[in-house]
Amino acid sequence: MKKRFKKILTIASILILFGLPSIGFAARTSSSYFNLQGGIINPKNDESDFSIGGKTTDAPLYVDVSENLVYMQELNVVTTTIENLIINDVTSSTIFYAGDGSAAAPSYTFASNTDTGFFRSSANTVAFVGGGNQGPIFTATGMNFGNSNKPYILDQSSTATTPNLLPAQGDDNTGIGWAGADQLSLIAGGTEMLRLDFNELEVQFMAPLATGPIELTEDSGAVTAINLPVSSTPSAGDEESYCFSNDSNCNLKVYSEADGTGGIQNQAIVIESELGIGTSTPATLLDVYNATATSSIYIYSGGAGLGGRAIFEDIDGAGCTEITALDGTLTAQTVTCPTN
Repeated sequence: MKKRFKKILTIASILILFGLPSIGFAARTSSSYFNLQGGIINPKNDESDFSIGGKTTDAPLYVDVSENLVYMQELNVVTTTIENLIINDVTSSTIFYAGDGSAAAPSYTFASNTDTGFFRSSANTVAFVGGGNQGPIFTATGMNFGNSNKPYILDQSSTATTPNLLPAQGDDNTGIGWAGADQLSLIAGGTEMLRLDFNELEVQFMAPLATGPIELTEDSGAVTAINLPVSSTPSAGDEESYCFSNDSNCNLKVYSEADGTGGIQNQAIVIESELGIGTSTPATLLDVYNATATSSIYIYSGGAGLGGRAIFEDIDGAGCTEITALDGTLTAQTVTCPTN
């Protein structure tokens, strides 16, 4: 009783400090009132509630002793500034209530910046505000920005097909997921489309690709689709190349070597298997086929008088024979075999 009476005296003292002239008490089981002057409080009994300005919790101030709740409605301190408010005997069950608030007037704010803070925007939802503009919203399922066209963070475990970072709220199966340690997945419609794998230093296409999956902008002109920059760090002769592969088998290699000064040398296109021109089933190392016309191989040089020539290694491997053409005449001569 003494401890509760002391708390009531403390509340009364604060109210008198605020300039309230009198206090009315209403017992929980009675409609009777007591008017108090000078800050002396004498509640009717140990379970008495008391209020100011009315009998119910809609009063400007209503203290419910049995429930350990204090209700305040439209209580403004106009002439007094409280620099520090210390509340003793606060326990883990102590609850502080505030109105819902709005973006323009958040429930919890700052004296020098009253349009910045946070408020209850809807059921089970807290919204942060800066300068009167609503920012991040926290719900039971994640964080968003209050608009279907804005990002959303879902409170769920992420996988290679289940994103938790969404570019647009409402499209919950499209965004960024986690495929494993040091691996990010780009997901669309619940399907992993692209994976960034630091372990293998790879960018992997995960979904089945349609015909022509990589398309350049229409009428782009002369475009460099793939480029492998080479600096002066590699030594001269170090291979700098990339492959077009099927099932990890390099079918076509764009080959070059570093020259040690930031450039390349010894460029070549390397075919690692038979080459079919006009056919997918080459019968020899080079098979030229045309179903509608006579197949031909055209070999020529850009300089006048040089003509085209073909060099063949001799069957016995002892040397090479060069065949040149001039005015309908083929001429064969032994030459030194080219070196790679």
